[in-house]
Amino acid sequence: MAALSVIWVAIGATVVSVLQYNAWAGNAVSKYLLPPHRGIDYFFYYVGTRYYLPFGVSLIFAALFAAAMIAINKRSKGKFFDGGEIAIASTAIFLSGYPGVLIFLPVLIVLYLICHIFLTVRGRKGERIPLFYLWLPVSISVILINNFWFSGSAIWRLIKF
Repeated sequence: MAALSVIWVAIGATVVSVLQYNAWAGNAVSKYLLPPHRGIDYFFYYVGTRYYLPFGVSLIFAALFAAAMIAINKRSKGKFFDGGEIAIASTAIFLSGYPGVLIFLPVLIVLYLICHIFLTVRGRKGERIPLFYLWLPVSISVILINNFWFSGSAIWRLIKF
């Protein structure tokens, strides 16, 4: 699942890059940003930092998080994470993109605490809540938070590539 997500994002970034090139080539002003007026390296730098780098950074975060989850699970003899959960978690982190990976873990922790508070209030104290069902909803929440709340803020402009 994680490999398919990486391939899908790479295909999407490539399609958007081609569309960006065609848009620049069709504009009277921006055509000077493309060859023969300027080197192709500027275009590759632009699409690399806009479309590929955010998911490259989130891929690194996802790989580090998956390695940590594997190490924790191995040390605890499979007590914390169910089968397939590590792949789902790393996919969710990857799809959050950058800077979404920066708020992924805090959102996950807050949502997990809310679930525990809700169960405690309902009288089911001490029940274990698996994170298995929270990874993808948190990823969707982070994507929505990034696109509709953070995208216009000053913090977003500071940490966005």
